Amino acid sequence: MVDIGLRVLTRPDPLALPAIYRRLGMDFDDKVLPSIVTEVVKQVIAQFNATALLTQREQVSRRIKSLLEERAKEFHIILEDVSITDLKFGEWWSPSSSSSSS
Repeated sequence: MVDIGLRVLTRPDPLALPAIYRRLGMDFDDKVLPSIVTEVVKQVIAQFNATALLTQREQVSRRIKSLLEERAKEFHIILEDVSITDLKFGEWWSPSSSSSSS
């Protein structure tokens, strides 16, 4: 199991505020972000093994940000910044138990 912490800074697209509030309400970010962040993180994490997640952390972060930006655009949410704040592995993992990266 991989436990990843992200910092995601967002803002609504100012030109789409009326549409956002009509469609999602004032708490649009609480309704949308948890699900799309989880979706994107799972998608990206599945492409790397544990060693690659550690050694290619910047690449993983860029990939998460890129895919998250695409998904957030669908809801008129602009991402200001996305970064990995924490990365933990289950007790089962040790560097020798991980083979190759994708």
